[in-house]
Amino acid sequence: MISIIIPLYNLGSKGDYCLKKCLDSINAQNYKDFEVLLMENGSTDDTIEVAKSYCSKDDRFKLHILNIQGIANARNEGINLANGNLITFIDGDDYISTDYLESLYKAFTITDNIGLAIAPCYLDYINENKRKILPLDYTARVLDENTKIEVFSDGTVWAKLYSKEILDKFNIRFDTELFGVDDNLFISEYRLCINKISITNNGCYNYVQGRKGQTTLNKMQTMVESGIKLNQKLYDIYVKHNAHEKYKGFLDYELIMLFIGKDFASSALIKMPKSFIQNTINTFIDRLNNIIPDPVYCAAWQIKWFKRFIFFVKKGYGAGFLKFMRKYRNFILQPLGIKYKGKNIK
Repeated sequence: MISIIIPLYNLGSKGDYCLKKCLDSINAQNYKDFEVLLMENGSTDDTIEVAKSYCSKDDRFKLHILNIQGIANARNEGINLANGNLITFIDGDDYISTDYLESLYKAFTITDNIGLAIAPCYLDYINENKRKILPLDYTARVLDENTKIEVFSDGTVWAKLYSKEILDKFNIRFDTELFGVDDNLFISEYRLCINKISITNNGCYNYVQGRKGQTTLNKMQTMVESGIKLNQKLYDIYVKHNAHEKYKGFLDYELIMLFIGKDFASSALIKMPKSFIQNTINTFIDRLNNIIPDPVYCAAWQIKWFKRFIFFVKKGYGAGFLKFMRKYRNFILQPLGIKYKGKNIK
């Protein structure tokens, strides 16, 4: 059975991110052996009423009203309560295709020792009436210990199917100290604990963009502060699993991309107070120089590219610079003696 965990917070029937669309898409699944854990997290609108209406019609839908708020707490409690041997996470303002669960399940069971299944994810720009797929290679295949690094840059927690046994065995849970970036740490540790990853080109997770209530400026500042913590915690995770040497080139590149790409979102950076921006920059540089002790992580190299990013953000080209870094990563990594062959690091 698949346990679907959905954190709920102000996702009622009156917003443009209606919970009903999400739950209707689950109801329409071809794969029927599932439970839906609706983790209510302090909503002040009619979210609870909407959730109860689905629970009253279908006993696979179960509402849990939590005392502790926060999306990380909601997901963690969902994992603890899950009855399924497989787990997937869906945000209550997103929706899935009718073959989503079926495709993930087939991918997970295609061969022995699969620890993670990944399905395509589309960005749905509801105000612009357009969709585009995330820039990942969704060619159907199975990645083993030597090739699974191909998907290490995918920091999203949804559009995936996890093993409950592995989550419990390694005590992998969402970090409640982080805001907005806890999913990246979660998936990073999980990938280090599994042998094989199966990718399907069927099924579809639709990640809604442009809705009301998305990250505010105050929340973005909190996210940036969490990004500093994430940067250190991610390194610690690789050390914990004795993987920092094996993936040192990848990790060096990912630490800088993670920070400027996910936590220093270019569209929000220029709106923040200058003092906050400078303090965050100083903290990041201090982390590179002092917090991470391993000399193979080239602080001077990271600081150089970080400062270049800041320059282009101020000129209004932050997003374009990120695309450049991703496209020409072999050129950027050349001073470190590291090269991606295809999507693997040699």
